[in-house]
Amino acid sequence: MPVTRFSSRANLNTFEFTVILIVGATGYLGGIITRSLLQQSHAVRITLRPNSNHSDLIGLGAKAAHADLKDPDSLPAACKGIDVVITTANSARRGGSDTVSAVDLNGNRNLINAAREAGVR
Repeated sequence: MPVTRFSSRANLNTFEFTVILIVGATGYLGGIITRSLLQQSHAVRITLRPNSNHSDLIGLGAKAAHADLKDPDSLPAACKGIDVVITTANSARRGGSDTVSAVDLNGNRNLINAAREAGVR
């Protein structure tokens, strides 16, 4: 099953989605995307890791899914019932076990696999 990619110029309002999953929502870019989608009345689920600062996004209407890209077993539940996944998650400015290999490569691969298995478009 091919992965659908939307151009950075794509207008999400032209697509009909039930629920959009944002991975990396507590980061700078992910936060902007999440707030924009919520302001447009989209149903948004965000992945959260322990100690994530997310109260403002939940207060705006985002639903939480506890998941970590480095833990493949945590991703299927986050992807269940999702139509679209947007990820901005990366290892920049984190350190520790959040390496380019662990997050950017393997973590996003884990996410793609979980999304495919869940039937995400």
